[in-house]
Amino acid sequence: MDEWNCSSGNYCDFLTHMHKAWHYLLHAEFHQAKIDYHYKDAQTGEYKLIDGEPKAWDLEFCLKRRYPNSSDPVRLNAELFVALRNKVEHRYEHNAKVATGGKAQALVMNYEHEMVSHFGGAFSLAERLRFPVSLQSLTAEGREQLRATAAKLPKGTRDLVAKFEAAIDPAVLDDLKYDYRVRQPPFEMLLVGSGRRGAAATP
Repeated sequence: MDEWNCSSGNYCDFLTHMHKAWHYLLHAEFHQAKIDYHYKDAQTGEYKLIDGEPKAWDLEFCLKRRYPNSSDPVRLNAELFVALRNKVEHRYEHNAKVATGGKAQALVMNYEHEMVSHFGGAFSLAERLRFPVSLQSLTAEGREQLRATAAKLPKGTRDLVAKFEAAIDPAVLDDLKYDYRVRQPPFEMLLVGSGRRGAAATP
């Protein structure tokens, strides 16, 4: 979580650790449910081996087993980061973080929910999680800066995200479990909307 919470954290390391975290979590769920999560040869029924040990399901296969609905926003969010994991170069990690920040937030929050729902509140990461806020997005100039930064990603990475999302229903793209984007109106607007303009000064 340190790589995510810290503004100077390494985004590539964050993606690698979250990939492993999701992978181990789903293996733990299958173990708890007494589901054998190892590959077997379709013809012989024997385990496929790596260095003499049964080969465990990779994360992508685990996600399909855990979330059989191919339109599930949690599954799609995690699958995007499986695809992105080896595409994000260190020199472009800031650009990638800007372009996928909301999706990364959803990745963490989905993981937290999955962990707690299966193994209880004792395993919650709530005390360690933070909600990074991009101050540039609060102005029109800032939004343009964010777009320009995201546009500097290598074409292969931009194309990967664009192709991935082209096949997704717009309603799923707007789901907070896929991309955590929250718009916070100015406090004064909230007060005006509730008929309490000037109420901020009231004790």
